Amino acid sequence: MEKLKTILERLIMQPTNYRMFNDIGVILYQLRDYENSYRFINRAYELDKTNKTILYNYASILYECSKFKEAVEIYKECLNTNQSSTEIMQSIIDCYYILGKYELATKALYDLEKAKVGEQNV
Repeated sequence: MEKLKTILERLIMQPTNYRMFNDIGVILYQLRDYENSYRFINRAYELDKTNKTILYNYASILYECSKFKEAVEIYKECLNTNQSSTEIMQSIIDCYYILGKYELATKALYDLEKAKVGEQNV
């Protein structure tokens, strides 16, 4: 909690610092305070929609807040930034399954398995 307090104090002096918003959101996420985590990570995303870490954290908090449709779109953006695809693809599959989009979940699972085979052959 001391780390959170320190970052909040610094944020007052730098209200557009997307990294601080992200860091606070991550701490709150770890505390399972998803509602407040969403507020901070969402603000970080509004300030910088290209940062790979913020994209992933934003998709993750959307998932935790049951905003699966939005989470899928952000996870797809993560894939476009060449982030590690296995975990992200698994999250996309989970979202599609929860949304009842079983054909899309099956296709994404097929793509994931295909990518794993490709990585093994490299």
